[in-house]
Amino acid sequence: MKYRSEIDGLRAVAVVPVILFHAGFERFSGGFVGVDVFFVLSGYLITTILLAEIAEGRFSLIRFYERRARRILPALYFVMLVTLPFAFRLMLPDEFASFAQALISVLFFVSNVYFWQTTDYFSRAAEESPLLHTWSLGVEEQYYMLFPLGLLLLWRLGPRGALAGLIAGSLASLALAEYGVHRWPVPTFFLLPTRAWELGLGSLAAFYLTRRGLARIPARFGGGAAALGLAMILASVALFDAETPFPSLYALLPTVGTVLVVLYADPGALAGRLLSWRPVVFVGLISYSAYLWHQPLFAFARITEFRRPGDGLMLGLSLLALLLAALTWRYVERPFRDRTAISARGILGYGLASSAGLLLLAGVAPWLAASPTRYPPEQRQFTIPLADHADYVERGYNRLTQADFVDDGRRRLLIIGDSFSQDFYNMIAETGGFPGYQIVTRRFLSTCQIYLGPEDVTPLLGAEAANCARQVQAADLVPLAREADVVVFAFSWRPWSGARVAETIANFGFRDDQTVLVIGRKSFGYFNARSFLGMDPAARLALRNGPRPEHAATNEIMRRLVAPEMFVDTQALVCGAAPDCPLFAPDGGMISFDGNHLTRAGARYLGTLLFRDPRLAPFAPRTGAAL
Repeated sequence: MKYRSEIDGLRAVAVVPVILFHAGFERFSGGFVGVDVFFVLSGYLITTILLAEIAEGRFSLIRFYERRARRILPALYFVMLVTLPFAFRLMLPDEFASFAQALISVLFFVSNVYFWQTTDYFSRAAEESPLLHTWSLGVEEQYYMLFPLGLLLLWRLGPRGALAGLIAGSLASLALAEYGVHRWPVPTFFLLPTRAWELGLGSLAAFYLTRRGLARIPARFGGGAAALGLAMILASVALFDAETPFPSLYALLPTVGTVLVVLYADPGALAGRLLSWRPVVFVGLISYSAYLWHQPLFAFARITEFRRPGDGLMLGLSLLALLLAALTWRYVERPFRDRTAISARGILGYGLASSAGLLLLAGVAPWLAASPTRYPPEQRQFTIPLADHADYVERGYNRLTQADFVDDGRRRLLIIGDSFSQDFYNMIAETGGFPGYQIVTRRFLSTCQIYLGPEDVTPLLGAEAANCARQVQAADLVPLAREADVVVFAFSWRPWSGARVAETIANFGFRDDQTVLVIGRKSFGYFNARSFLGMDPAARLALRNGPRPEHAATNEIMRRLVAPEMFVDTQALVCGAAPDCPLFAPDGGMISFDGNHLTRAGARYLGTLLFRDPRLAPFAPRTGAAL
């Protein structure tokens, strides 16, 4: 097919926003749409080639798949091979096991299915996944496997029949995406059936250009249409964010914009000249390798840094991704795409050998990573999987959250809250606090908080409002709370709920003989627990980290509104008057695993401090009762 430099320029427009989005630059909050631009371009390019070969009677599935293998596999396998030892060295055993599973899914062209099952694309965990970006390759590879066969079948109906089938399939895919994004947002984001319409748009552009050619309307209008298309892509990069339902009708903005550029970007018009500028074209040429390199670099930076990497580091890594991409394009991509240098049999041999080697490494390396002798005993607390920490937080509390009080003569404690109330329960369990008490719990989502009063808080709760109202009603809180001798509220308080806590307590109508305690919000700030592995024990004990300002402000709001005999400031208990907090107990135990929730060692340490507070002293464990 005829080379169009503006298409390579458009690849640059696609890859740079993706890189800067994954780097965390807020001005590129919609940079993920670069993937959608790539989808349209892929559909356009492969369909253009297929239509030309079908028209000339020289189409071959084997040759088509060979071209795709030359284009995709060498750089992909090279980057995965380089990434693997870094993942082994830097990731925790459970994380490396997930990495190995992701790598295997890439080899079988189903990484999008794997990440659908395991990851939210916009989550913190996704930021630390070195192979997350390969989901889009899974979508494209699946399209490449199916589309040529489908096109050949449709071609039996003639060109018009094939075009009609493509239009119908694309519309069905778009309708499914619009419906699915509200019902099943994660699979809708990752899977081919709801992404196929984007590649289909590119295929329709290829049909149109193949029949009509590039010069169909006056240049002044074509140039304007291409400029509009480029503006649509850039607008979606600037305006969209993680809250934008995607892919849905919103995705028409960048994808239709891409089609306009493909159809009308004449090199003589402004948009065509910009996209054909040599530096932009060069970035487009290396865009595939740049896409492959950027996510591992960013993920490893986030894994190794104690705090979130700064903008300077992430910008430097973005430039490093382009440098590595240029080298990979020159010494890996180009040689393997040269059929005179490497034959079809050679590319098949390299592919099979590389796949087998990577499969072997991905199968064996997790076993080595999980070896019990890999880390000394004092470091093993840092290798506990997050899922195990979360299970500890929830386990004991959740057994009590559906129970009601029974009349057995014991005094009664009711704990109401979100996951922070689970921490409070664990402080009791680890220290033996509230001895002899019957304990019942009621758990709420952190997005709900709690408010009893006449004010309509729906604007504060947003989409969760109805769900939160159902939770409060189902819990039957007021009658249950009046049965208790002690009621404890422990939430990850938000400013709005903290400002209304006094009114909420008043509306419960507690008796004078009941004890009511409000546990303030605790926070140890953002940190990366993996960075503790190589740290000197004395340096770990000296580590302090600051909570987010809004958390401290919420505690101050509550301190002013809640009676002193009710309010327990756990933040002050553990941090003192300092603006930051220790991350380790004096015995070397890590207090929090995520900056908010307590480890077992943290629950024991904070529980000890908690029952020294005058408000909790009457409920302190009996001598020798602490676990």
